[in-house]
Amino acid sequence: MVQGRLLLLFACLISISLSSCDYRKYEEGPIFSVFPTENRLQNTWEWQLAILDGGPQTGTYADSTITFAENSVVRICDREGQCREGEWDLVSKRSRLQLIFGTETQLFTIRMLKRDEIWLQSAT
Repeated sequence: MVQGRLLLLFACLISISLSSCDYRKYEEGPIFSVFPTENRLQNTWEWQLAILDGGPQTGTYADSTITFAENSVVRICDREGQCREGEWDLVSKRSRLQLIFGTETQLFTIRMLKRDEIWLQSAT
């Protein structure tokens, strides 16, 4: 009787924990994550690689950062420490990232989103 209740409790806990999991599959992964998309996105990211029209642009972005903060605030800072601030939002079933700076809107497809790595591709 006690074993049956423990088994039922264990099954309920697993069910609850899996219901909060993020099953969104991004093209490059991960297939499964227990952390919500917003939690993985909220971070300060440094450029490791940037490609524009098939050519490397990493030098242009080197030492620059992009920060996705709570309350949908995005901040991009360049090498000299000059920053511009805007808003971010997840759209299209959380598979795309929208950045808004004043009247300028940029849309990116999320190709990979881990807690320590993000791959974005321009969706324009």
